[in-house]
Amino acid sequence: MNYRPQSAYPPPPPGWVDEEFEYYFDSISNPALAQFPANQIPLSLQPDCEFHLRGIMISGNAGNIALRLWEQSAGGHAQISQVLVPADRAYSSSTQGNPPIGKMVVPFEPEILCEAGSQLFIDLDTY
Repeated sequence: MNYRPQSAYPPPPPGWVDEEFEYYFDSISNPALAQFPANQIPLSLQPDCEFHLRGIMISGNAGNIALRLWEQSAGGHAQISQVLVPADRAYSSSTQGNPPIGKMVVPFEPEILCEAGSQLFIDLDTY
C-alpha cells in the first residue's frame, strides 16, 4: 500500500508563495449562520488573492451539523458537494467514551480553488 500524506498538494507556481490562512465565520459577523436549516449563506472571501480551500472545521458546541458547499459560477451557483455532509460525524463520541475536546478539520482533497474576491455559499442543517 502506498503512503500519501494528507498535505500532498502540488507546489505553487514559480514566483508564488503558499501561505497558511484561515477564514473565520460566526453568527455575529454573519447572522444567517445561526438559523437551521439555512440555504446558500454567502461567505465572502478577501479580494487580494485566490484561496485554496483544503479543509473545514466547525468549532464550538454546535451539535450535529451537516453542510453542503456551493461556489460562484457564471450561471449562478454550482454545487461543490452533491449531498449534505456531516461535518464531524467521524469525531463524535460513542456510548462508551467521552466526546472529543474541540473539533477537528475535515480535509478536502483535491483542494477547492476560490478566485480572489469570490464567495462560497453554504447550506446548513442538522441530522
